[in-house]
Amino acid sequence: MKKFDEIFVALDQVGVVVPEEDSLELGKNMKEIFDIPDAGCADGGVSRHPNSTYRGQELKEGPAVHMQFFDKFGVQLEYLSPVEGDSAWMDYTKKVGRGIHHIRFNVSSHEDAIAYMAEKGIPVYQSGESIRGGGVKFAYFDSYDKLGFYIETLNLEEVARKNK
Repeated sequence: MKKFDEIFVALDQVGVVVPEEDSLELGKNMKEIFDIPDAGCADGGVSRHPNSTYRGQELKEGPAVHMQFFDKFGVQLEYLSPVEGDSAWMDYTKKVGRGIHHIRFNVSSHEDAIAYMAEKGIPVYQSGESIRGGGVKFAYFDSYDKLGFYIETLNLEEVARKNK
C-alpha cells in the first residue's frame, strides 16, 4: 500500500457548510474580512454533480448544492449550502448546523485514495464527477468521528498526468 504522501499531494481547500439563507451574507463577510478581490471570488450557483453516490447508493440525480469559492494564499475557501437531496452537506446541516465541513486534498489517484482510506477504516461517504468535468472526480470520506471533519479528495493530479 502506498503511503499518505504518495497519494495525497496537496491540501488545496477548506469547505464550510452553511444554510442557504446565510450563504450570501457570509460570502460577503468572507470577501470583506479576508480582503479578497473580486477576481478571487466566484459564485458557482446551484449545481448537481453527475454520477453521484451517497453512502454507497447510486443517485439518479446528484444532490443540489449552492457553492461559493474564495481564493486566498493558494487555498480555496468554499461555502456549500445544500439545497435538496441526500448528501454529506445536508447531513452536516442537520447534525451540526454550520461550520468547517471538510479539508480537500488533490490526489495522484482516485482509486488509490479510496483504497488508502478504506485500509484506515474510513469509507466513502459521497462521490461523483466534479463540476469541472474532464474526468475530474471527487470523494468525501466519512472521517468525522475519527477527525472531527470530513476529508474530500479531488483527482486533479491524476487527470493532469493523463492529459500530458
